[in-house]
Amino acid sequence: MALRSTKDRVALLKIESTYGTDASPGAAQAILLMNSTINPLADKLERQTDRPFFGGDPFVLINKRIELEAECDLIGNATAGTAAPLGALYRACCHSETLVAAELSAPGTLTPTTNTTGGTLAAATYYYKLTAINAIGETIASAEASQATTGATSTVGLSWSAVVGATGYKLYRSTSSGAETYLTTLGAVTSYTDTGAISPGTQPPPSVNTTVGAIYRPISTSFASATVYFYQAGVLYKMTGVRGYIDFDQSINNYSKGKVKLTGLLTAPTDGEAPGGIDFSAFQTPAAIQTETWEVICGGVNVCAKALTLNQNATIGLQECSESREVAVSDRKPTGTLRVLKDSALATWDPFALADQQQVVTLISRVTKASGLNVEIPIRAQLEYPKPADVDGFAGYEINFTAVPSGSGGDEYALIVR
Repeated sequence: MALRSTKDRVALLKIESTYGTDASPGAAQAILLMNSTINPLADKLERQTDRPFFGGDPFVLINKRIELEAECDLIGNATAGTAAPLGALYRACCHSETLVAAELSAPGTLTPTTNTTGGTLAAATYYYKLTAINAIGETIASAEASQATTGATSTVGLSWSAVVGATGYKLYRSTSSGAETYLTTLGAVTSYTDTGAISPGTQPPPSVNTTVGAIYRPISTSFASATVYFYQAGVLYKMTGVRGYIDFDQSINNYSKGKVKLTGLLTAPTDGEAPGGIDFSAFQTPAAIQTETWEVICGGVNVCAKALTLNQNATIGLQECSESREVAVSDRKPTGTLRVLKDSALATWDPFALADQQQVVTLISRVTKASGLNVEIPIRAQLEYPKPADVDGFAGYEINFTAVPSGSGGDEYALIVR
């Protein structure tokens, strides 16, 4: 008898051209997973016959399917602007993939002008910086521009040259040179009038350009499907028509994790060994989540986060009719939890007030390696009332939230890898 360890396992995953048609993944499509479990499943259709004696009912197996559950590291790319090493997995988990390989340039010179009427800016010297943004991220800031105002009803007009490829801009303002903080986000425009109606937040301009990478967004139609070959202890479990979901889990002194559940059409398992030549070198070592590597921003304020989870809450299952059999997706309602320490007064960051606004706030989690590779999860979060919590013996909050899309949909959260 030749016993084999359950740890002798590997998964190969490849996107299908046609739903349910075996894409034949090979060694080049190996994906690095952890704590994988494979589970062939079926429901019993029993025949409850009348008999003059006791005993079990005969049955046939229906709704045959196979499920793979695993964990994975959320990691950046070895080469900026290319697909994530787990890009095919994210696509099979109901996400689109957008690659941006050309880095945006920082905006050039800001040209300020002033008007003594039409606004609420008090007499002072105002300092401004501008960044350009795209679907992936944000450039470093432009050179600083300043403008003095008089009276108490002034405005400051700003103009600049368009940055090629930019989808918008972020403006930063201060009354002290070099201390600019976030003021507002603009569309693809080349001018703006600051009337004083908006007060600056606390977030300074970024120190690195983050406009190159891959972004994965949730979708509601045109779902990709995949073929998975899962080899374990000399047995090949073949899954076709695979779709699934991935939940995100980040906590201090841990790694950024994805928790994956895939469902596919069942093919009878066969004897089989994993192919040779499997290479996991594209899977970079993830950054440990520590003070130096993790940044969490909620409503424009850096918060003292201990943990963040985001669950897709997707409804996925095998659907069968007279014409087809398919793993189908019928809904998604993402929710999550942010766990933070109370390290400042409510005057600085008030999660109760944010919840009372009954509006979406921007929640951003970013984990960055020393090399600059990072994983970012921006979320359009509507917060529930915070629950006062004991966080490792210290006062904190546990805040549940719902990820709410805009009117166009598909933007309630994203996974950005660089």
